[in-house]
Amino acid sequence: MLKEYFCLRCNHHFPVEISETELRGSLASNRAETCPKCAQPVGTGPIHCRHCSNEFVLDFPHQHVGCDVARGDCPVCGKEYVSLCVC
Repeated sequence: MLKEYFCLRCNHHFPVEISETELRGSLASNRAETCPKCAQPVGTGPIHCRHCSNEFVLDFPHQHVGCDVARGDCPVCGKEYVSLCVC
């Protein structure tokens, strides 16, 4: 099924094909699609560390349903970045 997707880097909207399983849960981690405008991989996006302001990329597995859940460690200061699920 086609789902409207918006890029977390440049906010470009474009359609992506997702499975029923992905619609009900997380995007598959092996997706090859990228944003046609900026080449950011689908299901990932840039964030700024809340401690040192470093920008780095994290997986946003539920972003296709408007959820900003993400978790990862800043590669500069090592502090954990957590954004909780809103869906």
